[in-house]
Amino acid sequence: YDSCFSPNFTREGALQDYETMSKALKNTGRDILFAVCGWSAWYAPYGSERLAASSWRISADADEWANIYLAIRTNEQLTRYAKPGIGYNDPDMLLGSSPHAAVSLTPEQSRAQFALWAMMTAPLLLGASLQDLSTWDLETYLNPNVIAIDQDPLFIQGEPIFSSCPKFIPRDNWWCSPWSMPADIFEMWRNALGQFAALALAIAFLIRKRTKPVALIFLTLATAALLYSKMLVYYRPRIDSCTQIWAKPLSGRRAALLFINFSPEDDITMHCDSHCLYSALSLHRNSSTLPELFPLTSAELSASILAFNLYAGNTTTLSSTDSLSVHLNPNGEATIFTLEFSYSSTSI
Repeated sequence: YDSCFSPNFTREGALQDYETMSKALKNTGRDILFAVCGWSAWYAPYGSERLAASSWRISADADEWANIYLAIRTNEQLTRYAKPGIGYNDPDMLLGSSPHAAVSLTPEQSRAQFALWAMMTAPLLLGASLQDLSTWDLETYLNPNVIAIDQDPLFIQGEPIFSSCPKFIPRDNWWCSPWSMPADIFEMWRNALGQFAALALAIAFLIRKRTKPVALIFLTLATAALLYSKMLVYYRPRIDSCTQIWAKPLSGRRAALLFINFSPEDDITMHCDSHCLYSALSLHRNSSTLPELFPLTSAELSASILAFNLYAGNTTTLSSTDSLSVHLNPNGEATIFTLEFSYSSTSI
């Protein structure tokens, strides 16, 4: 449910619209999934409480890799608003890698998006034609281990435990803003502005000697169109050349760990050392929503760690001093693992 074409243009007005729908759904006496489509991070504090929503959109449409990057950077700051069993941050739909779709990603990006959505306990809604999914996409979206990460009984949203990305401040998104304008609308506007500027310049040139004042008007219009086109390009979402490691607590004293390389050009080898691994495995021990869980025990600190690669299907055994290393190609490749302790007879 979104507020497109609503006469309310203020934040409070939008919240009132959603609140009206929320109350109407509640009055039916039925269990209904209420998904709020609000586009901005400021919906998160109101999602589960005032709006009683099941999920709430927190960013612009995920219609290109740059917008997916911004959704990830936005959602990393909203972990505290995801309420286990109540409601969740929604970074928008999953995109397949079919080149025939209206919007699509590279195969590596589509898999990285799916893995990150699972780490963020996000709704797994596929915005692609089910009749046109490649073998790669089917392997991506039908992977039971990744789905289990998203649907883990703890339902806690993961968060970065390492990031080389610059500080990010979410913008207030609206449909026609340059930074959140849908990619196809952006291309339409840029082409239209270019054609208008060319036409206005041609008219100004043809009438420059007969009616100079009118020619100046057309010249001004052409200049304004070109400047506005440049502004649209300037404010379009961009991807920083950086990397992140995400961790998510899982039931059974386990954790999920994800490495991602956002760099558009550079491949990189990433490392999660013993401190990083133990941080991932103890992340939920400090969570106020799970007071019954405690810091790592001495047995856990001396135990080996089993790292299972969810797509490669292999397991690596790490000692308490080992690092988990992965090599990632540029432009959005990611790798996701589950971590759990493996005890020897002397460490129990």
